[in-house]
Amino acid sequence: MQFRDEIRCIASLYERYFGKYKTNDAWKVLISCVSEVTDPRVVTYGGVCETQIQFPVDSFFLMNDQQKKQVTFDLLRKGLHKVIPEKGWDSDSFEQAFSKVIEADMRNEWIWRKLISSPDRRLKAGLYIVHEVTFVMGNLIVIDKSDQEVLRTEALGSPKRMGLCSTSRKITMGIFE
Repeated sequence: MQFRDEIRCIASLYERYFGKYKTNDAWKVLISCVSEVTDPRVVTYGGVCETQIQFPVDSFFLMNDQQKKQVTFDLLRKGLHKVIPEKGWDSDSFEQAFSKVIEADMRNEWIWRKLISSPDRRLKAGLYIVHEVTFVMGNLIVIDKSDQEVLRTEALGSPKRMGLCSTSRKITMGIFE
C-alpha cells in the first residue's frame, strides 16, 4: 500500500499531462512491479491492459523522495514502452506527457478546479494542491488583480494521500506492488 501511495505523485502527474487517448479495448494501463516476471505478455482483461516489470520494491523504500520520483518515472516509461508497440498505439501522446513531466521538474502542483472571484472582482481564491511522494497538501491561495499572491494558508493536508480526482474515459497509469 505504501508503494502504491508513493508512486501516485508521478503517476498522477503523468496522467494529468496525458489527456485523452482512445483505444479499442483498454481504458487503463496497469504496470505491475514484481520481483520476478512470471508473465512477460501484455494482457488486457475487462479494459485493463497489464504488464509486469521486474523491480525490487524493497529498494524503493531506501531512496530519498527525488530518487523515488525518478524511479517511478523510469518504471512508467519502461512499462509503457513495452505496452505501446504491443497494442499498436501511437507513441506521440505518451512521449509528450513524459516531456511535460520533465519540464515540470517532476513537481506535481496545480490549482484544483477554477479560481473563484470575489464579488468586487479584486481578488481570486482557489485551492493550490501540492502532491509530493509522502504527502498531499491543499493550500488556500488568494491572488490580486495583478496575479500577485496575497495569501497562502494550509487548508487540507494528509501525510499519505488526499483524494481529489475526476473520472473520464482515458488511459490512466498505475504501478502497484
